[in-house]
Amino acid sequence: MVWGCLTIQNSNFLKSKKRFDFKSLASITGSFISCISISQVIITNSSFITDNRLETDPGISLSDFKSLQTDDLTSIQCAVGTKLIEEKLHEEKSKCDLSLTLSCTTCAPRTYSLVRGRSIGFSVVTQSSCLACPYGATYYELLGI
Repeated sequence: MVWGCLTIQNSNFLKSKKRFDFKSLASITGSFISCISISQVIITNSSFITDNRLETDPGISLSDFKSLQTDDLTSIQCAVGTKLIEEKLHEEKSKCDLSLTLSCTTCAPRTYSLVRGRSIGFSVVTQSSCLACPYGATYYELLGI
């Protein structure tokens, strides 16, 4: 069963911490958006920015939705030194439900990026991919050098 509609307009979201401590209990902050079984998703003129290079949670996770609308003024921006990965939209033939996950991930060993992984709308910009380190250079993920 599919419920409701999610609309986000003219909004900016910034995620700069990996964990929050609450009464001595640590919890992971999670995704910007995580929805299951929603009818329609509309996101316009909004940005989702993370400055945490070690982020492992999906930035956007939508499953079992019927319709997605974004505009070119909407973007996802990962931390410098990471890339944005998209798990393709797919359709379950019996239900015609769609799923989409966009996640930031660090560059693989011996590769680097000096820019943010990013999207225009929810389309990943390929110019922000990781590049091979030049001969003799090494990228240390935790130090960011």
